[in-house]
Amino acid sequence: MKIRNRYDRSAGSYRRGRPQKRVSSDAFLIVTEGEVTEPEYLNALVSALRMSAIDVEVAHSTTGSDPFSVVAHAEKRVTQQRRDARNNPAVVPYDQIWVVFDREGINDGRDWQNAIYQAEAKGFKVALSNPSFEFWLLLHFVYTTAQFEDSAAVERRLKKENKGYAKIHGQVDYASIYLPLIEVSVLNSRKVRVDHDKTGADNPYTAVDKLVVALNRAVQKHNRLFEGVSG
Repeated sequence: MKIRNRYDRSAGSYRRGRPQKRVSSDAFLIVTEGEVTEPEYLNALVSALRMSAIDVEVAHSTTGSDPFSVVAHAEKRVTQQRRDARNNPAVVPYDQIWVVFDREGINDGRDWQNAIYQAEAKGFKVALSNPSFEFWLLLHFVYTTAQFEDSAAVERRLKKENKGYAKIHGQVDYASIYLPLIEVSVLNSRKVRVDHDKTGADNPYTAVDKLVVALNRAVQKHNRLFEGVSG
């Protein structure tokens, strides 16, 4: 299922010469593994940054829910966009392609590193979380490197920090609850990686901050949610 709203259009809809003023220098394709939390959070971020559909599309993979299918879906979309651009100079190809998935979602004995290698080999950027995207959300409220058994454990901790969190369409107000704390989560995510570099641990982990910083930096300064955090 693909999550659509007014910020989400087909791959062929990025066209030059539209009358509206661009607020971003790059056109993004973001493909998520999750159906609810990831696209709703990212759509709230896109809206807060005032990015129109000409700049960002947030899509859920229609070919499956595992990371390998997310990468395959992104490749399919990029191939179509490039084909459209060759046939029509007005079509703007994607400048940045991101895949967002969880380590926990890689199963059947497949090495999670293979999904990352596959994405990076195609020129895609990866926003991986371990165990799940909810760890990124948790870092908006608290810093921790305590291991989580699975995504359910992360969600239980997140609900302690934000009792209103639920994995239900339209249930969470990401714009007012999370986005004001987004810079905190960016800094906490980086601190987690620094700590893991010292210990060799990889649970918990998130690189969603890299995508957030890329989006924030892509828009004009007066539209940015935070400053002082470089890419």
